[in-house]
Amino acid sequence: MTPKEKAAAMILKYTIILEYDFVSDLKWYPPNDKYRNQRIKKDAKRCALAALEYIIEQNNVWIMQTEKGNNNYWDEVKKEIEKL
Repeated sequence: MTPKEKAAAMILKYTIILEYDFVSDLKWYPPNDKYRNQRIKKDAKRCALAALEYIIEQNNVWIMQTEKGNNNYWDEVKKEIEKL
């Protein structure tokens, strides 16, 4: 999976979770409301970036412990999330 595909997949997973979390919000905004969807996407990106920061941190610990590995892939995924 390319970094761009992985970034989109991570955001999609959090978007699905947040759409269900914002169900109570439907009494104020219809399901296809532009503002609601933008807010969900923005929050999904934040969640994906938080998860990715943890992955990168753990990967760096692993690299330091084993002096092996490559975290360029996750850095590229982070850049793609920020672009979306």
